[in-house]
Amino acid sequence: MPVWLAFSTIVLIWGSTWLAITTQIVDVPAAWSVTYRYVIAAAVLWCICIARREHLKATPGQHVFLVGLGLFQFSINYLFVYEAEKHIASGLVAVAFAMMVVTNPLLARIAFGQKFTRSLLIGAALGVAGIGLLFSSQITGFGWHSQGVKGLALCFAGLLAASVGNLFPASQTLRRLSIYSMNAWAMAYGAAATAM
Repeated sequence: MPVWLAFSTIVLIWGSTWLAITTQIVDVPAAWSVTYRYVIAAAVLWCICIARREHLKATPGQHVFLVGLGLFQFSINYLFVYEAEKHIASGLVAVAFAMMVVTNPLLARIAFGQKFTRSLLIGAALGVAGIGLLFSSQITGFGWHSQGVKGLALCFAGLLAASVGNLFPASQTLRRLSIYSMNAWAMAYGAAATAM
C-alpha cells in the first residue's frame, strides 16, 4: 500500500471517530456504545483472521497481555473519552489526544528505556501545534466551569489509559502475534470488560 494511501486511510478513520462518538452518546449509555463498537470490531477482525488463515492461538502469558491491551486500549480509554464528550466538544478531546505523541514516548522511555530522538520531538511539537490550529475555535471557546474541567479530566484519564494500552503491543510478549489476531483478541477482551 502506498504511504499516502495508508496515511489518508488512518486520517479518515481516526478523524471521523470523534464525530461518530458524538452521535453514539446521545441515546445509549457510554459503556454500551463502547461494548457495541468493539463487539462489531472484534467480529470483523475475527472474520479477517479466518479469511487470511491467521494463527489465532496465544499462550497464557500472551493472553494476560491481551487482556491488559483490551482493558486499557479498548475499554477504559473509550469509556473516559465517551464520558468526556458529554462535557466538552469532540474537537477539544481530539486536541487532547494529540498529546499522545508526548505521552507515548514518555511511557516507552519509562517502560522500555527508549530514547527521545530529535525528529520525534520536532514531529510531536508539529503534530500538537497542527491539531491545535485545526480546533483553535473550540480551544478558545473552552470554559473553565465545572463541566469543562470534568470533561478535560476525563479526557486526560482516557489519554493516559490509551498510552498505557499502547505499551502492550510494543512488548516482546505480543510481538510474536500478528496485528490482526492481537487486535481481534484484545478488542474481544475490551468489549467483554466494558460489558461487565
